[in-house]
Amino acid sequence: MRDEHTAVLNDGIMYVFGGFERGVRQNSIICYDFNTAEWSEVNATSSVCPPTRAGHSACVYEGKMYIFGGKDEDN
Repeated sequence: MRDEHTAVLNDGIMYVFGGFERGVRQNSIICYDFNTAEWSEVNATSSVCPPTRAGHSACVYEGKMYIFGGKDEDN
């Protein structure tokens, strides 16, 4: 279970980023496909990943997810 994460919807798939899971701040992305009713983890396509983040906001624009603000490990 996660808290302080964000979730956005794009083409029938909900993407969940960051937040806390079992008290540990996350930077992973998991998704839920409403067409297949399945959860999966999104693998990074580059070596550059966003830092861990909680309490942030997010939106989708032209098929891309943008993350704003929140707190990292240094708050």
